[in-house]
Formats: sequence, structure tokens, C-alpha cells
Amino acid sequence: MLNNRVIALIKRELREKLFSRTFIFMTILFPALMFGIIGIQVLLRSDEGNSKIELVTETGKLTTAFQDELLSSDLIKNGKFAFTFYTMGRDDLKDFLNQKKQELLDGKIT
Repeated sequence: MLNNRVIALIKRELREKLFSRTFIFMTILFPALMFGIIGIQVLLRSDEGNSKIELVTETGKLTTAFQDELLSSDLIKNGKFAFTFYTMGRDDLKDFLNQKKQELLDGKIT
């Protein structure tokens, strides 16, 4: 059914596609990229130390809602996370961030 010209054309097209730089790079780099992304996620989730999280809200109602929800969750009971709750306005938040800047950069708080 297929004559020699069609077979030669199919071989040439496959050779061009399979041996192109893009195909080879993507065949090697895409799985490496996927494993890298998964590895970073596993590394971030397997933090053995306790995470100190400081939660800042603008209204007391939000702070109370977060406290009720987070303090009753398994995150606190397992001891992996320590939450501190603050209620302050935008101007106070800027001052707060300036005070906590070094702790944030050092990774002491999240």
C-alpha cells in the first residue's frame, strides 16, 4: 500500500522532529524540571522545626474568627506551628513590618 516515496517522507519527517534540539532538550529538561518542582515542595513541607506564624488582620472580628479556627485545628495540636495574632491598621502594619523585617529575612517568623 505504501510506496517507497511515502515511507521515505515519513522517515525524513520523524528524523527531523525526533532529532531536533527542542525535542531533545524538552525530553531531558522537562522531567528534570518536574522533579525539581516536586523536590522543592517536599523540602518545604518537611521542615522539621516549628514554624512561627504572625497573623495580622485589620479588624478584631477577623482576628477572632482566625483564632477560633486555627487554634482548634490539628496544626496547633501537632506543635508544628505557633500562631500569634495581631489587629492593626495599615499605618501600624508598616511600622510592624519595619520592626519585624530582620526576623522575616532570617526566617524566624513566617
